[in-house]
Amino acid sequence: MRPGLLLASAIGDGYGAGFEFATPEFVAGNNDLCYHPHPLGEIKAGRYTDDTQMAIGLTEFLLQKERTPIHLARHFVLAFKRDPRHGYNGNFYKFLSSVRNGTDFLQRIRPNSDRSGGAMRAAPCGMLPTLEETIDMAMWQASITHATRDGMNAAAAVAALVWACRQGVPLEDLPFFLEDTIPGYQWDVPWQDPVPNKGIPVVSAVLTVLTSHTSVTEMLKASVAFTGDVDTVAALVLAAASQHPDAIWDLRHSLFDQLEADGKYGVEYLDQLDDALEVAYPKPEISKSATDINDIFAGIIAND
Repeated sequence: MRPGLLLASAIGDGYGAGFEFATPEFVAGNNDLCYHPHPLGEIKAGRYTDDTQMAIGLTEFLLQKERTPIHLARHFVLAFKRDPRHGYNGNFYKFLSSVRNGTDFLQRIRPNSDRSGGAMRAAPCGMLPTLEETIDMAMWQASITHATRDGMNAAAAVAALVWACRQGVPLEDLPFFLEDTIPGYQWDVPWQDPVPNKGIPVVSAVLTVLTSHTSVTEMLKASVAFTGDVDTVAALVLAAASQHPDAIWDLRHSLFDQLEADGKYGVEYLDQLDDALEVAYPKPEISKSATDINDIFAGIIAND
């Protein structure tokens, strides 16, 4: 079963949430493709976190006509207040709990972070029709909270990866695609360490997983095996894999059935948003005869 982008992301987020910054011993002993509660007890098994909730807010924004910072901030506030949940950074959780609306959000936010918050929610931007629109939207939405070079570039890289996967850029060529699209980083160097809560390392880990596997089961396990900020890695890996024709969706059904089993904003709601995204942003035909990355780039240039 191949899910849409948001549902795929939520599965990765919900699975990874049980392992976020857990000890290597806990991760190694429980990375078994079953949902687990976080060992600290804050996040229950099969519950997605802030990664998915913020992506939901961004998706709802992308499905509306308004394109102002206030409207974007309003969607972030609404997504949180109607369904408060754990997973947010403690200070940001308190911030969202206290802000009244989008205007209040923008007046009080200090957008000077290079952490992964702008990137973790950026995958829906990859559904926009052109690469230019994708990157512009990803960087703009990140600037609301993460107006730093790395914060915005990480968001752009996430969205560009989703866009490239949707166009069928071969998985092994994704590092070269990012080198041309978001230059200035070592995208071709595999990530091997625990993943910090920083935008660029998260993208490097995502890229490493996507280029090393075609089985989504193996992708999910590999995402968590890094240790560190693995719910974000897993969410973004599965979001990208949901759009790539070569990704083999071999996940066990329980990961679908046990996700947000009793939540109002669970699987059914995510499916509805995914359907709406596909209708609003149907996949454009870049190059019908494209067989390798050079053909795909030629098609991109011709259509810009």
